[in-house]
Amino acid sequence: MPRWEHLDYGVRVSQRARYPRLVVSPCRGLEVVVPRGFPPQHIPQLLERKRAWLRRVMAERAALASPLVPGVPEVLELRAIAQRWRVVPSDTVTDRVAARRDDGFLLVMPSSCVTVSQQREFLRRWLLGRANAFLIPWLQRLGAGAGLTWGQVRIRWQKTLWGSCSARKTISLNGKLLFLPAEIVRYVLIHELCHTVHLNHSAHFWQLVAAHEPDYLRCDRLLREALHWVPPLFLGD
Repeated sequence: MPRWEHLDYGVRVSQRARYPRLVVSPCRGLEVVVPRGFPPQHIPQLLERKRAWLRRVMAERAALASPLVPGVPEVLELRAIAQRWRVVPSDTVTDRVAARRDDGFLLVMPSSCVTVSQQREFLRRWLLGRANAFLIPWLQRLGAGAGLTWGQVRIRWQKTLWGSCSARKTISLNGKLLFLPAEIVRYVLIHELCHTVHLNHSAHFWQLVAAHEPDYLRCDRLLREALHWVPPLFLGD
């Protein structure tokens, strides 16, 4: 039986409940329903009393868990932010995203994802969330340090275009940048920030890029072959 602090469950306070109880549902997984005022420190004792029931239910859910579809990567290497996430199917019936860091980086695939398209879409949505959380602040720090201003920043999911900048200084970044090495991603961010000054690839533009990234020629060369860092599952979308 897992240690209770590592057991994946939710707690719900119910105005109608008179006693605490355990509930397993397809959408919420394992849930501890407690009456108002129930001391949360008593929940581990409740789980311990239900040990035999939990063993049986968790074993049943594990048997029903859908495996990863062939072609779905078991590991996501997010080189840009130095994270390596292991992807596993859920051992309980759940539709929730579960990303844990109790033992490394673990991403639990909802059991509702049973086809390659469903599992790809789940991973794509999760990756876009990571990209928003990491790439936008990264660009903001670089822009502030370089004294460059920009408009909006958007994260997209594109086949080959790594980034772009509009005449209104709106910068778009590809969520797949997470798979690239950090130095290449930094170059892309610098490149698009410099487009807020020169919306072209003139000599003045490249001079500005060189001022903030002296090794831009090597980075640009590596970027042209960067798709080999992207898992095959995501190359077609």
